[in-house]
Amino acid sequence: MTSSAHRLSRALATLASLALATHAIAATENIGTASAIATVVTGTLNADALTLKTGDAVFENETITTDDAGVGQFQFNDQTKLAIGPGSTLVLDNFVYDSNTSKGKVVISLTQGALRFITGNADHNAYEIVTPTATIGVRGTVFDVYTKDDGEMAVAMIDGAIEVCPKVGLCRVHDVVGKFLYMTPLGDFSLRDTWDGSFLKGVPFKVALPFLGDQKNLVPALRGKASTVGKYLTVAAGDLGKAIKTPLTKFPKLKFPKLFGK
Repeated sequence: MTSSAHRLSRALATLASLALATHAIAATENIGTASAIATVVTGTLNADALTLKTGDAVFENETITTDDAGVGQFQFNDQTKLAIGPGSTLVLDNFVYDSNTSKGKVVISLTQGALRFITGNADHNAYEIVTPTATIGVRGTVFDVYTKDDGEMAVAMIDGAIEVCPKVGLCRVHDVVGKFLYMTPLGDFSLRDTWDGSFLKGVPFKVALPFLGDQKNLVPALRGKASTVGKYLTVAAGDLGKAIKTPLTKFPKLKFPKLFGK
């Protein structure tokens, strides 16, 4: 039995409890596929954990975690794409999509770590990224976000715009490519021109935003424009220089499925 078939079999087993049948059906909906997996990426569904492999299905309500070198890349039914970086945890909370009307609701909770997100074919207001202290509304965009478990976070815009709404305080729109939107755990915002160590102290650029630091191991569909990425590498040059003296773990080389080859 393949790992995908094993996952589906385990998920369907929850239907044995008639009292929870409605909830179980929702929890077993196949919403997408792992397009590339490096080192250890784990999917946990209904308290059942499985080490994911490239090509495995993922499900609504599944929790995805990566180890210190793990990178998971995924494509969903509405063509949404995301990559989760090392040492990260996210939950695929809600995924409803109607291809005939482009209506839907996509809610992903990023508990901690790094994420690249690219919207799919649903209406732009269908997407929400939830962090410990804020909700990111997506307006048709590509962006990278890093959050600590206390809610301190930074966002780098690659294309489009987002609106970050803290649980306490006013929302802030970010649509400036080449600058970092920083938010404290208390919901205070600032727009930063450089990654200079004055915010997210102790978190190197290549840890917070690994997909800007190195895109070559992303599937082509998840890569940002070279000119845009170059802007961020320029403003983070000081921090990258420090990283050279203390090398970080590099992503393992991946073999991409033909689906994504060009």
